[in-house]
Amino acid sequence: MGTLPEGLPPAPTVAAISQGRDDLVGAGRVGLGVGALSQTEVDDLLELAGTAARASERTAAPLLCWMAASSGLAAAEALVLARDVAESLRPT
Repeated sequence: MGTLPEGLPPAPTVAAISQGRDDLVGAGRVGLGVGALSQTEVDDLLELAGTAARASERTAAPLLCWMAASSGLAAAEALVLARDVAESLRPT
C-alpha cells in the first residue's frame, strides 16, 4: 500500500469517534428535551438502524428510526418489528 499524502490530518481513533457521537447525541438530547438513552436502548436503536439498512438500503435506517420513535414503541419493540419486516422482504 502507498503512503498517504502529506498534510492530511491523522485518522481519528475509535475512542474519538465514539466521543464525538456521544457529544452529538448528548447535545441533541438536551436540545430536544428528552431523557438519556440507556445502553440497551442505544444497542437496540443501532441494531434497528442496521437491520433497516441491510434489508433495503442505507437511507432506510434513519427513516425507520424516526418512524419507530414517532410511534411511541420502545426501541426493543421496534427492533422486533423491523426484524419481522426485514424477514418478510427477503426473497424466497
